[in-house]
Amino acid sequence: MGKAGERQKRQPKIKNKKQSERFKEAAREHGADQPSEDFDKVLESLAKITQTVPEAPQLPVTTQLQAINSGGIAKLANGTRWRIAPNDLSRALTWSRGTEVVLGANEPGKAWSFTLTNVETGDRVALLPAR
Repeated sequence: MGKAGERQKRQPKIKNKKQSERFKEAAREHGADQPSEDFDKVLESLAKITQTVPEAPQLPVTTQLQAINSGGIAKLANGTRWRIAPNDLSRALTWSRGTEVVLGANEPGKAWSFTLTNVETGDRVALLPAR
């Protein structure tokens, strides 16, 4: 008991002891009773995957340009979409549909992490993955 006037911490009231025991057993089976550094492992074993994230392409990748819309989004033949840097958009809009391009990584530290290079002309534009 605490001092007079202090609020006491309440323990949660367990209404269903069988259910409580099943929960504790499941936690032990999945390692949830382990220290917090094992949290990721426990989360993976309990969480169900509802949506998969497409695998990032191995770079560099040679593909073809399918289209560039007025908003500066380039769609490539490999199914990926990329936002072209505004200062590079006018140059990219001169490329024809079906142009062979190479998708690659930009220099480290650049704000636009990827590049798209026109194989025929050597022109290069900066990109970010489109949402």
